[in-house]
Amino acid sequence: MASEIPVALISGGFGLALGWLTPLAKWKVADEPGLKRQERVQRIANWRQNIRDLRLAETHTLALIRENAGPAAAWPEVNPREHEWYRDLKSDLSDNQVRSIEYWRRKPIATREGKIPTILEQEVRRIEREWHLR
Repeated sequence: MASEIPVALISGGFGLALGWLTPLAKWKVADEPGLKRQERVQRIANWRQNIRDLRLAETHTLALIRENAGPAAAWPEVNPREHEWYRDLKSDLSDNQVRSIEYWRRKPIATREGKIPTILEQEVRRIEREWHLR
């Protein structure tokens, strides 16, 4: 009987500890999807803003080319591969669209006139649907 008391106390202690930890574990598991969703929403918003900036850079560069003004070094960067946000987005792009972007990237800016931002916008919409954010 004396040996049963320590066993009962130890078992009770474990039961009490698990009783306190279970709600914490459930909270952590329940909160995980919310954090993932929030992170994805933020990534989408970031991509959209940077695609708008890329479109503006292309438009500005095209205007400079047409006016034949200013040195090329002063022109905005219009190669998406040079941007961190594109490297983040690229892993979620379809292989077809990556090839399409590479094709247009090699073309003169006057020829491609907005093609890359349009492709990227379409892909971000697709990703947003795929992630069930829309």
